[in-house]
Amino acid sequence: MPGSRRTGAAAGEGPATRLEAVAAGTERVDHRAERRMLSVRVSSELHGRYERILRELDMEGVDSSMTEIVSALLYAGPQTSDDARQILRQYRRARDASL
Repeated sequence: MPGSRRTGAAAGEGPATRLEAVAAGTERVDHRAERRMLSVRVSSELHGRYERILRELDMEGVDSSMTEIVSALLYAGPQTSDDARQILRQYRRARDASL
């Protein structure tokens, strides 16, 4: 899964994921950066999953939004076309299995 691959951390070379790097303070996210509109269609199952997660976060006192969750997923997502290809294969297998 992208963003969770253990490359350098196993060898003690620092954070293995971009999210770990942000948490460690070694990588920053510029919240003032220019924003782009992203209009996508997702299955109701996926939308429902993230609506549920947002409700759970709210009950835990964590303020978030669908926009922030999607941004975080994109941030932690694939960094190379090889990574994206692997994720697409996994997604398409799961999607096609449900047909």
